[in-house]
Amino acid sequence: MSTPLGLRNNNPGNIRPSIPPWNGTIGANGGFVVFDTMQHGIRALAKQLLAYYDRYSIDTVREAINRWAPPSENDTESYVNFVSHVLEVGPDEELNFRNYDTLYWLVVAIGEQENGHDAFTHTVSDSTIAAGVHAALA
Repeated sequence: MSTPLGLRNNNPGNIRPSIPPWNGTIGANGGFVVFDTMQHGIRALAKQLLAYYDRYSIDTVREAINRWAPPSENDTESYVNFVSHVLEVGPDEELNFRNYDTLYWLVVAIGEQENGHDAFTHTVSDSTIAAGVHAALA
């Protein structure tokens, strides 16, 4: 089994390049950012979710995933259902993305959806996820 692109790129959220570049960006591959460390990739994923929350008042799984993985490119409804299941919330339940546990589990769910459960959980440690989420919230 080959390692998913998001994990090879240290970019479990499959974030596209931006200007200014994300902290830890060292290139691009397959249209997505390559990060120097997985922690930087996790931080970027969490920071993007916080931007949705702070700038656009996105505060539900459905709103976040519709922006993250638009229907033009993804089976967004299945993605929403998966993330809601992981967080044990309804897809339209209002959440505080600045809450550490909420942000942590959003990151885990997106990482698993983008890369596959087994690949993500066997590649990315809980401590790396925690460090990336803490860095995003700092």
